[in-house]
Amino acid sequence: MKVGQTVYLRPTEFTSSWNKEQGIQTDTIQKVGRKYVYLSGTRKYDIATGLECGDDYSDFKMYPDKESLDLQLEREALEKKVRNSILKYSEWDIDIDKLRKIVAIIES
Repeated sequence: MKVGQTVYLRPTEFTSSWNKEQGIQTDTIQKVGRKYVYLSGTRKYDIATGLECGDDYSDFKMYPDKESLDLQLEREALEKKVRNSILKYSEWDIDIDKLRKIVAIIES
């Protein structure tokens, strides 16, 4: 990360509804320290976690580039699709052969 770099900020689950309505935002790095990145205003983010510092919870998570954000969004969509396709109405809705293949993939 470097000064002048554009970063992407995504609302977390703790974000107020007003911030969630704004969706993903961009900001520019103003200063890079050993542990923290400082954005415009007083925004400070932990480099290791990408979470905003200051309060007990973070309103936004910082992603260093669009590709990182897109990968996270894709991962969450795939996880949701897998969960929803396997478990429906509190019962397993998948045949035994498919379950064996899933277990084989997980254990490989």
